[in-house]
Amino acid sequence: MKTNTLQIASYNELNILQREMEHALDTRELIAILFKAIVKNIGISGLHYDNKEMHIHIHTGKTAPHQCNYRLLQGENDYGSITTFQHEKLDEVAMSRIEGFLGMMLMPLQDSLLYQKAMINSCWDPVTRVNNKTAFKRALRTMQQEYKEANSLHAVFIKLEKLEEIYRANSVEQTDNMLHHIIDLAHDNCRSSDQIFRFSDDEFVILLPRTTEQQVKQIAHRIYLLCEEHHEHINGCDIDCHVSVDIISCTHECNCNLCPHADSDKCLKQEQNQPASGAA
Repeated sequence: MKTNTLQIASYNELNILQREMEHALDTRELIAILFKAIVKNIGISGLHYDNKEMHIHIHTGKTAPHQCNYRLLQGENDYGSITTFQHEKLDEVAMSRIEGFLGMMLMPLQDSLLYQKAMINSCWDPVTRVNNKTAFKRALRTMQQEYKEANSLHAVFIKLEKLEEIYRANSVEQTDNMLHHIIDLAHDNCRSSDQIFRFSDDEFVILLPRTTEQQVKQIAHRIYLLCEEHHEHINGCDIDCHVSVDIISCTHECNCNLCPHADSDKCLKQEQNQPASGAA
């Protein structure tokens, strides 16, 4: 049982630790600071932070035979749980010290989780319930590193024609429902690895990793036909939304900072422009 090896943090060390925690908006960074402090003063092997509501699971260090579990609660608010791993059982003094560090972390953790929620919301389109252009750029940077060398990263851009006129001619609820159904159709015809984003008010993009040009043409044609054949019928009102499709490919030669496409934010080299009639 760990008793005689405990270090006592000085007042100055605790002040420095508190400042470090308060400046760590990233939850992973905050957990790393907490782990370092507990290791220095108590000597644990590993630490796991779990927040099921926000799908955050952070593990640092190594697992060990013994563990202690702490629920991070404040009133009715649940901020997740902390599990420490150690090779020896901790006595009450050691566990009390850990609880002290957790108490110091609680307010910074609340700020960190609020920041994480803001980041998530900044990447989310609330109307269609898909990620937005900001999330697209992040996903694109990640996928380019993994798939660019194999020439297997493609995208299909779906342009909804005259969407503003549709909104003016119908209620917002009716038009939003039309968008929901179009996205649902796209989801139903995509693989789990494909990602759909709202690129602008009237344009969506589907990132397609591990695909050949022929496969992308087939996918684009199928999605085009689904969108063209889709008619929303709400309260006796028919809504038709015509689309055009762009097939974009990221190749060896593609310099994604100098993209030749008219909208450089797409960051992909345009290989083919699909007309409204689609391509087989």
